[in-house]
Amino acid sequence: MLDRPLVALSNGELHRFVLARALLRQPRLLLIHDPIAGLDVHSRERLRTILDDLDAEGIGVVLATERESDLPDGITHLLHVRHATIRSAGPHTQGPGLPAPTSPTRNFVMPKVRRRPLPEGVPIAEMTNATVRQGDVTLLDGISLRVEQGEHWALLGPNGSGKSTLLSLVLADNPLVYANDVRVAGQSLGPGRSIWDQKAWLGWLSPELEAHYPPHARTFEVVLSGFEHSLGVHGGHSPEQVAVAAAWLQHVGLHECGETAFAELVPEARRLALLARAAVHGPALLLLDEPCQGLDAEGRLALRAAIAAVAESLSAAMIYVTHDPDEIPNSVTRVLVLDRGQARYRGPRQT
Repeated sequence: MLDRPLVALSNGELHRFVLARALLRQPRLLLIHDPIAGLDVHSRERLRTILDDLDAEGIGVVLATERESDLPDGITHLLHVRHATIRSAGPHTQGPGLPAPTSPTRNFVMPKVRRRPLPEGVPIAEMTNATVRQGDVTLLDGISLRVEQGEHWALLGPNGSGKSTLLSLVLADNPLVYANDVRVAGQSLGPGRSIWDQKAWLGWLSPELEAHYPPHARTFEVVLSGFEHSLGVHGGHSPEQVAVAAAWLQHVGLHECGETAFAELVPEARRLALLARAAVHGPALLLLDEPCQGLDAEGRLALRAAIAAVAESLSAAMIYVTHDPDEIPNSVTRVLVLDRGQARYRGPRQT
């Protein structure tokens, strides 16, 4: 990756780059938070090997992670923290480990949402021979995809395969969308249609959105900002929109957190707030980019249950990005696998 510009790196590649930069300082102690998050299977194994090798170089490691299964073999001690309380501390053994997660106790009750109609037979998203280059690097190479109304897709592939670039075209967050044949709700960007017309059909959730959201925004404002597709609330909203946002806070179980600052929510609640933000305007397509990344086991179960309830409520199509096959929703019937910007598989989900 040495000759590639930073903007051409995927989220997982950028994660590895930041770790390499930290190691170049030759630290005596490396403090690292959830290094496995966002990495594909090969990169995870490679990272575990690197972390194990640090011990031989005299570098101590303190690693914070949500899943015990992500720990390198060289970890010698384990500190288990839950609800701001130390539950156990001592040598790490290969025994039964931490308690297994329980099933989510929340009952997500969603309304049936009405949205503006889309003519029958018109796909909610379609791209034909999409190609994106950043300098000499090809990020997408002739990708075609057609997502029918209500259809659920999984988007898979290793780090740097082009998944985030593909989503950026659909979201109209990539200026090269104007140089490609990309249509949302049957229309492409051009004279008479703005990116906001395209975003009106879409709901988006990702860890990057969480990382860049203003930390002091109230949770209610987070949900309300879904009407503007903005980071924070910058304009007036109708009484109806305010009521709908309040209702979605109730639907995802955060009605008591409306005045709480976004940064003060626990990780699971932050993702639920962003899920409500993605759904509040009644989108026809949900774009979920590693939605469970960084959550503990119980948080992943709860968020997956909420995602299933939201998708059913909206009767929305879905593109779900993940590196964990076990995380793919049961409703997914179609799969696109990317590798080095090319489509390696496009078709029915295989069991």
